Amino acid sequence: MKGSDVFQWGGRKANETISMDLNDNEPVDTAMPVVNRYSSITTIDDIGVNCEYIHLQKCPDCYGNLYFSELSDLVSVVIDDDSLNNALFIVFALMSKLESITIGAGSFITAPALSIENCDKLESLKIGPYSFNSATSFKVMNCQNLKSITIGNDTEFSDNFLNCDKLVLSNLPALETILFGMYSFNKTKKAEFTNLWNLKTITVGSNACHGTVGSSLTMTSTHCCYCVTSRSSLC
Repeated sequence: MKGSDVFQWGGRKANETISMDLNDNEPVDTAMPVVNRYSSITTIDDIGVNCEYIHLQKCPDCYGNLYFSELSDLVSVVIDDDSLNNALFIVFALMSKLESITIGAGSFITAPALSIENCDKLESLKIGPYSFNSATSFKVMNCQNLKSITIGNDTEFSDNFLNCDKLVLSNLPALETILFGMYSFNKTKKAEFTNLWNLKTITVGSNACHGTVGSSLTMTSTHCCYCVTSRSSLC
């Protein structure tokens, strides 16, 4: 990832001891010491390869490909609203410690793709409305403990992956719930759900996964859902 503006990030480095001021009256959370920094990054290495928790704040102008996979110790990734809107391909792969990914609203609006693969401890993926609204590919594969995927909001316009060419959810044996917000994946051409053995609920907002002429949905070795809902528009 190259050429960013200065932005703030917070995280905890592995095995790092943090000094805290205990003289003020504010409660202190000692469970997860946080170090805040301002950084003008030229590569992802500048964030710190031993970082366990990362929260990208006020980060609008980063350019290039973003391979979180290089941060192998990451446990949690949180990205605020309206961030990383000039980043390109976003990849989470072979991250053995990663447990959660949370992306706010209106982020990665020019990114063409999001790929999440082989993250064995990942349990939760949540993306806010309007993020990845230009992306044409969304793949989540081989994440053995992923339990929930939430894309947008089923009670408000979301537009995530609006013109997606390919949606792939594959080999997610623990996945129980999927939520696609209003108009998310609206014009998806090809959707593949494979080996979702434990899937119980798919919640689909109005006009999500609507498809176009010639669109296809393939479901292979996927458990019958208890509930598939489509909520009407609030308009």
